Amino acid sequence: MEKKIYEILGIKYYRKFVLFCKSKFNKFTKTQDNDNYFLRGYSKEDIIYLKEQFVKNFKIHIGGTVIGLFLLIIFLLENPISALKVGFALFVFLLNGYDSMLQRYNLLRINKIIMMYWFKRDPQNKGELEESAFTKHGFRKIKKANKKINVRINESVYQFDYETNKVYEIPSENVKFAICVSNIKQVLFINKDFMIRDDTTSPYRTFYEGLMKEPFKFCYPFNEKVIIEEKKGERLEFTIVKT
Repeated sequence: MEKKIYEILGIKYYRKFVLFCKSKFNKFTKTQDNDNYFLRGYSKEDIIYLKEQFVKNFKIHIGGTVIGLFLLIIFLLENPISALKVGFALFVFLLNGYDSMLQRYNLLRINKIIMMYWFKRDPQNKGELEESAFTKHGFRKIKKANKKINVRINESVYQFDYETNKVYEIPSENVKFAICVSNIKQVLFINKDFMIRDDTTSPYRTFYEGLMKEPFKFCYPFNEKVIIEEKKGERLEFTIVKT
């Protein structure tokens, strides 16, 4: 509910504006100091670090909001009222107010990611498919404890144990996928209607009976990374990382 209120107040648009300004600032100063804005990596330590940055920034901007409100009240009580002073106080109040809302909004989003890590909310194989649905196409069952599957959907990150011939599901994103390996290739099956990006290859046109058209729609070649986009603009990034 809290997150929805921020979105009604336009926080998504303000976030895009802040990121745009930050990218222009980085380009002008030729720096890449993004630790306050983006994950440095997918480890728990990286997620905790970014959350701490959000908390610190939230406290700073809450203080700025209080100062702006205090100045606004003082300047409104003056006689005569100075439009310049009131305008300055209003600017400080609104700027810090929206910045504090943005930090709180980011905290709500990153807490969801932390829940995925600590409480194992990432759904596992739900048994929609028999193992034979994969093996009849030459796909082998493989588990690797030293590898993880990272799925980045826009700004949300989900992590799964590496296991082939297994249906993974992210209900909140309406995404189902599976990674399959044969003697000659590794592929990604996914259930949604996506478009492959220019920086990767086209989806396979092979029809896998028992896997397509249900529960999956498309099958992409998958080495270490696949970036795809939904027709509505949603961006997904699948990567395999060593732990």
